[in-house]
Amino acid sequence: MSGPKKTTGIAEVTALGEISLDGEFESSDGLNLRARVLVINPGGVVAVHAHDKRPGIAYILEGEMTEHRSSHVNPLVRKAGDSAFEKTGVVHWWENTGNIPAKAIVVDIIRSQ
Repeated sequence: MSGPKKTTGIAEVTALGEISLDGEFESSDGLNLRARVLVINPGGVVAVHAHDKRPGIAYILEGEMTEHRSSHVNPLVRKAGDSAFEKTGVVHWWENTGNIPAKAIVVDIIRSQ
């Protein structure tokens, strides 16, 4: 999927917390569950990325974001109160095409660093 290769216009990222999944499941060692709040300025983008074995959920708190997803021909407009579920096979990118900052809670699983 084509899309921007660089994330821009992120005004703020607030870490809400992160916990290790070591010992939680049979094969979760080295994985963390992470929660963040992202504020994306108008014109800002979250670069194209894949969610291979890295599930996540994005919940829009304020404003709206346009999601370009490989499984959809047309972009999806996500407004306050909408959720996007991301699992293996999802390739997508986001942009704020509105005139106000968008705020989203993003919860995902990442590799420990």
